[in-house]
Amino acid sequence: MKRHLLVATGVVAATIVFGCGRHISRDSSDRSGSPTMPSVPVPTPSVPPRTTETIVTGQVSTLSGTCPAIAFAVAATKVVTSATTRFEDGECRDIANGTAVRVSGVKEASGSITATRVAIERSQR
Repeated sequence: MKRHLLVATGVVAATIVFGCGRHISRDSSDRSGSPTMPSVPVPTPSVPPRTTETIVTGQVSTLSGTCPAIAFAVAATKVVTSATTRFEDGECRDIANGTAVRVSGVKEASGSITATRVAIERSQR
C-alpha cells in the first residue's frame, strides 16, 4: 500500500509539473522511488545590444579623413562617417569646417557617434 501511495504522489507531482511545462522522470539510480528532475541545460537568451539614435546639431569642426570615412566634431561630440552613412541635402565632399549639420547615429561607449545620417543645413551650403 505504501508503494501505491508513493506512485500516486509521483503521478500527481508529475501532473502538476507537466502543467508548468517541465518534465519529471524517474532516474534509475534513484532508489527512493521519488521523481527527479532531469538536468537539462537551459540556453541563455542572447539579447542584442540596445541601440539608441542620438542626434546632434551644430557646426563642423576638426574635420579629418577622406570621404566617405571622415571624422569631425559637432558641439564637442566626435562624429565618424562610413560608406553606409546617408548624406542629405548634399554629399560627403560638401562637409567642411563651419558647415552646419544635423547628425543622427548610434552613440558608442567612447562617446563618439557613428553617423547613419548627416543632413547639411541649406542655409550654410
